[in-house]
Amino acid sequence: MIFYKIGFNVIKVQFEGSIIELLSSRDSIYEDLARNLECETLDFQDYSEEIVMIVDESGYFKTSFPIFQIKTQFGDIVELAGSIIFAKNIETEDSTDIGGISEKEIFNLRDNLNIKIIGITRGI
Repeated sequence: MIFYKIGFNVIKVQFEGSIIELLSSRDSIYEDLARNLECETLDFQDYSEEIVMIVDESGYFKTSFPIFQIKTQFGDIVELAGSIIFAKNIETEDSTDIGGISEKEIFNLRDNLNIKIIGITRGI
């Protein structure tokens, strides 16, 4: 599965975007995403009906994480701390699962994402 990851290099003062590929099963995808974000727990924020943004749930409590302001496809303004992984919402009978996104969706995000950095976390 492929995902799109956005971060911000606080030393170089520039956005960084990358495509990541995880060879995950349905049972291990959440652990693999957490490992990629170097965190223990994940937080999810819908970007659109099909796309979800995944971040470190404790991002605001860590030091030197970028704070992003993003306008979702619903018109909402959300603020997220740390790197963001974009994935697909996959509706199942019982819940919503996470899946990879297509290259077309990644290009669409790169071209149309309304994102800016508004600060840096100080940690606790």
